[in-house]
Amino acid sequence: MRGLSFTVAVVLLASALTLACGGGSAAPAQPAQPAAEPKPAAETKPAAEAKPAAAAKPAAETKPAVEAKPAAETKPAAPVPQATAAGAAAPSPDGRRIVFGTSQLSSVYGVYTAAVVNLLNKSVPGVSLTLREEGGPINNLRRARAGEVDLALGSELIVYKASVGDLKGWENNPQSDVRGLWGFDPAAVAFVVSERSGVKTIPDLNGKAMSPGGQGTSNETLTVDVMEHLGIKPQWQRGGMTDMTEAFKDRRIVGYTKATPLTRPDPLIVESALAQPIRILSWPDELVKKAQAKYPYLKTVQIPAGVYQGDWNKEPITTWGFVTNIWTTTKLPEDLAYQFTKIVLQDKTEQVAAFPALKDVDLGKLTLEHAAVPFHKGALKAFRELGYNVPKELVATEAQ
Repeated sequence: MRGLSFTVAVVLLASALTLACGGGSAAPAQPAQPAAEPKPAAETKPAAEAKPAAAAKPAAETKPAVEAKPAAETKPAAPVPQATAAGAAAPSPDGRRIVFGTSQLSSVYGVYTAAVVNLLNKSVPGVSLTLREEGGPINNLRRARAGEVDLALGSELIVYKASVGDLKGWENNPQSDVRGLWGFDPAAVAFVVSERSGVKTIPDLNGKAMSPGGQGTSNETLTVDVMEHLGIKPQWQRGGMTDMTEAFKDRRIVGYTKATPLTRPDPLIVESALAQPIRILSWPDELVKKAQAKYPYLKTVQIPAGVYQGDWNKEPITTWGFVTNIWTTTKLPEDLAYQFTKIVLQDKTEQVAAFPALKDVDLGKLTLEHAAVPFHKGALKAFRELGYNVPKELVATEAQ
């Protein structure tokens, strides 16, 4: 009995020792292993978690030479990326954002002005030019007056008439701050008539049903002004270009006027000639001089012999002309007007690629042959530097 009691006592003592030492159940002891659960070395290692050495190293903070270095903290170049990050539409770093009013972007003039904008954006540092589709020259004049465009596509004739208050709607409020930069596309105002009408000269149009040109166009303005001054009174039939051509084909009018290229046939005139035989009238010197006495800014051009098929084009045809131009106002800084004009006058590739009619054309000479609007002071400087002789009537008052 004493032996049994001793054995029980030994067993109980062994169980107690086993529980006290944690050796009873091996599975639950696993999660409590400190090395497996926190393994904090990778997460809390100061060097791996924040690598603060560069930002908070005591040596870097207290070293006067590093802490007070102003170049790194106050460098003015820091804001530049913000100004240019938005691309071409964002103002340039010095705020020189230029809005260029143009016609329909898909038109030949829209393509030309897009090429000019690309050329100037990459050639003039610190300036951002963007195109704004405005429509015709009248709209661009209105936008410029409102300060919404800085330079624009226009007609030399219309822009000049607005500048002297000789344009409908501008009579009592001339836009005298407009200034020329350059011209690029001269046009002839062709007076087209049917052969069967019997009209052979300009005075023969008196009393005849005729279209002065597409409504709102430069040639309509010119035609009506000149004919009224000369006392020649056709029965004007107004409308758009489609109305005009249909009326001619249907023989409801004897003719029309249209701005055409100087050296190549106009597609619409060629189409008219397929409907019925035509001729283009030539202006005699006496009528030209009489018209210029009233409108000294009007200029004549010649459609060379042989551009159109017909006996009437065996000789050059004298008629009125004007040039499509790029213009601005006195608000454009002189240095920009100078750079823009000089770059464009010297460019021989990018403009030609967009507007092939400029191949082998001296843009400065072409501009001077047709200009009526006084040059911007900066443009005047560019023309003179490139060796052009600018007549005094094209020198603006502020540049004299």
